Amino acid sequence: MQAGIQVFCRDLEARRGQVVGKLFRLRPALQTSLVLGPLLLGLITSSGFTPAPARIVWTVPKHASKLVRLKSDLPRSTTMLMKNILLLALFACSLASTEVRAETLPLPANLIGAASDAGESLLVEADAREAYFPLAINFVTQKNQAFCGVASSVMVLNAIGVPAPTVPEYDPYTTFTQDNLLDARSEQVIPVETIKKQGMTLDELGGLLALQPLQIEIRHAEDSNLEKFRKEARDYLASEGRFVIVNYLRKAMGQEKGGHISPLAAYDVESDRFLILDVARYKYPPVWVTAADLFNAMNTQDSDNNNRTRGYVLIAARP
Repeated sequence: MQAGIQVFCRDLEARRGQVVGKLFRLRPALQTSLVLGPLLLGLITSSGFTPAPARIVWTVPKHASKLVRLKSDLPRSTTMLMKNILLLALFACSLASTEVRAETLPLPANLIGAASDAGESLLVEADAREAYFPLAINFVTQKNQAFCGVASSVMVLNAIGVPAPTVPEYDPYTTFTQDNLLDARSEQVIPVETIKKQGMTLDELGGLLALQPLQIEIRHAEDSNLEKFRKEARDYLASEGRFVIVNYLRKAMGQEKGGHISPLAAYDVESDRFLILDVARYKYPPVWVTAADLFNAMNTQDSDNNNRTRGYVLIAARP
């Protein structure tokens, strides 16, 4: 195995210019690579293999070295290995990527796309991003235009690691999907036909999640305020095993056009922005939005919920 990895690394070195060039064109793959990098690091270091640092030289993409957060007191061979592993992960992602991309709508000036240079910098410097990696692994696109709440719930349940139902096509493995999340119990909260017709409200989202072994707190914007929301969401995003799903009105943030649901993944204090992993990926990319703009978009009335305001759901595993 060690000999095979050495050969693979030498081959990558010979083609590094081609690889790095493609990585710059495939910036969205960076998010997934942040997860694969540590995993590959653990696998290779556990095998006892340490490459000779003088033999493998890499040109690291703009923010990659910051994202691994290397410690200066680590041996040079270890830091070089970690950088090498990150680029191996990026290379793997580029091979798995396709050049086909959704023709998403343009973003208004108040929002920052997560895959832009500014968006990447915000992720690098984010103060609270414990939720980002588990959600990135489980990022899904809503299967139809009414399933934003279902898709967001699936992401969070899989990120937390709640015991999941079986999936025939994945047998013997289990996972939550947008099909098996809805069952006889969920019909008592909100019938699937209702979801297909009009989506779900904040309270219905909370009720759906409460069917699982989780701690659920529903916050209507009218019962909260900007400061409380900012603190609660930031604290959750900075804590392992805790997540936040927001329900907001798109047009209040300058998007098209109605109510929407998606999970938050990170918070940057300097810019006072939250990262929304928008599950309608065919329509909009993940975006950074100011806390004030997001709260204002949540502080809007939902006619399907007795004109109560939208808001957010705090989710945590039960102790």
